[in-house]
Amino acid sequence: MMLRAERWVFFCYGIMMFHEFAHVMAASLLHCSIEKVVVYPFGLCAEISNTELLSFFQRLFLYGAGAGAHLVVFGVLSLLKESRLISLLMFEYMAQINMNYLLFNLLPVYPLDGYQILLSFLYLVLPYRYALFLSELSSFLMLYLFVMRSPFRVVIVLSGMILFGINMFRCFGLRKEMHHFYLKRYLFPVESSYKIHQIEDCFVYHRNLIMNENEILDERKLLKKILKL
Repeated sequence: MMLRAERWVFFCYGIMMFHEFAHVMAASLLHCSIEKVVVYPFGLCAEISNTELLSFFQRLFLYGAGAGAHLVVFGVLSLLKESRLISLLMFEYMAQINMNYLLFNLLPVYPLDGYQILLSFLYLVLPYRYALFLSELSSFLMLYLFVMRSPFRVVIVLSGMILFGINMFRCFGLRKEMHHFYLKRYLFPVESSYKIHQIEDCFVYHRNLIMNENEILDERKLLKKILKL
């Protein structure tokens, strides 16, 4: 027996709410604040502040919490099936919805979790601006593949168009976003190992020491130069 339309909508939004609840709980444990929760046609999105100072594993914990929520949902559905509270057909249908939503959220497209997880890994090897621009480029590339290479469905096309609009709008605000990051780093210096390099930018997970032909800059002097203080 298939889900009736209203039950399908209730189940989908229930998954979305539980997914975001997992992010909110992870953010609370990491002492990050929730600015607001945005409702999109394809899901909810909690806007989390104070993530600039998180370590690599803290970022993975924060943005991987949503994926963990889907594993919990699958476990609950399995228990309901074993207890014969839902039929095998109902279990397979609901589990497929849960899996589809998980895979969708793991796409490396802003503002989905996959984007933030990709960015967390890029921060390991690239300075902030390079990682940000590369992740934004991958976001548009994945959007193209998601919409143009997927079987034509109205939901996919509409989701792709909305995500494209969100990414275009974000592009116009990247300069402000970068300024916010550098200002946050200046006001709240990170306590971690030094990274010695020649690029006038910050590696997110390290304190930075820039050495070039003309001068040696510690991170604070570099940030003053970038912020023009």
